[in-house]
Amino acid sequence: MAGSDEKNEGGAGEVLDASDLKARLGLKRRVNKPTGPPPGAAPTAASATPADDGAAAQAAVEEARARAEAELAKAGPAVEDFGLMGQDRTPAPGPLPGADLDLKGLDVVPGQGKGKLVQLLVVAAVVGLLAFVLGRIMGSAMGEREAHNAAVFEAKDKLKYFQEAKTTTGGSKINKLIEIQAALAGAAKDIDAVAATINAERPFELVDKLEPILAPLIEKLQGYHGENVAFAIDDAVGRSAANPEIAADVARFALSTQLLHERLGLTLDEAKTLLPLTLVGEGAVERNLAVERFDRPVGEVKIPVARGLWLASIGQMEASAIPDPANPQNQLTAYKMKVKAVGAKEEIEIVSTDFMRLDLKPIFEEQAQSVKLVAYNRLATAVKELEKVAAAAKWDALQKKLQEHSQQETY
Repeated sequence: MAGSDEKNEGGAGEVLDASDLKARLGLKRRVNKPTGPPPGAAPTAASATPADDGAAAQAAVEEARARAEAELAKAGPAVEDFGLMGQDRTPAPGPLPGADLDLKGLDVVPGQGKGKLVQLLVVAAVVGLLAFVLGRIMGSAMGEREAHNAAVFEAKDKLKYFQEAKTTTGGSKINKLIEIQAALAGAAKDIDAVAATINAERPFELVDKLEPILAPLIEKLQGYHGENVAFAIDDAVGRSAANPEIAADVARFALSTQLLHERLGLTLDEAKTLLPLTLVGEGAVERNLAVERFDRPVGEVKIPVARGLWLASIGQMEASAIPDPANPQNQLTAYKMKVKAVGAKEEIEIVSTDFMRLDLKPIFEEQAQSVKLVAYNRLATAVKELEKVAAAAKWDALQKKLQEHSQQETY
């Protein structure tokens, strides 16, 4: 044993002491031991001999072996059983080395303190905040560019939609709308000029001056209504609106054209009712009557009188022989006809001398002029109201705004 422990690593003659043995067993770091006394030191009587060192080394080896055997006995044999039974013989896993270490007070970064850690955290936070702000700025800029481009393209689409819209007969809706507005504006101007020249003492003169203005205009309006210049709001605005301001103007214009189309229809319906009234008094105004003769008692005397019956229908006159009132021996030729009075159920026969036809035109003329005046006044007012509705459809303003937006550069 002693001979094996005394083998050296570098050459013969070197003796291993307890420190060398502990180093070989991993118990202590090996430190090269000087082979002789320190320079200049004198040998003393207490200096150890090689024999003493060997005995000490042997004792250390024995002590280390005894401790190792005691630890092995305490731990028991390392038996690995992978069956379902006997798992109590396998030691339970313990914590990893260093898991229970207290790091409080230690530096996270070697050579750095807590102050340095705080600085690093602040720098990281500032860098993150700057990155967030820059991201928001860049994202906002990109979003604004996309919105701008979408608004430009939308303005081009809306302008093209209005310019290419067709009426029911294939014409341009915008051109027809402009034509309607011009016609109504001219008529409204002429109506105001006529009204300014009419004397309040001669109001019937207004009828003769309004008729040449309103009659041809009503015919034009009937054709305009059939063209249908109205724009549907859903088609004009579309499903999305990149520019809310443009979308609002487009919707407002489309709505104004729809109101114009509806109001135009109402004006025409009113004209159909009023225009026939202007024909009252035209031509002959005649009524047929039958003369009914009878005696009316006046006191003790009967006086022959006659009264008229308004006739609903008259028949053909036919020649007939009747006795002569002066000489019953003689026969006279008379003409008779069958007539039916207003409200009567049966016809009666009368002679031609009892039939009358009255010309009532002079009676109706004054009333006819009053009816015409009311009718044309109302038509003139309706035309002026319709002109205001048409003027609300401001295509020039909308067209200018759409052109300005559509001509902007895109990104």
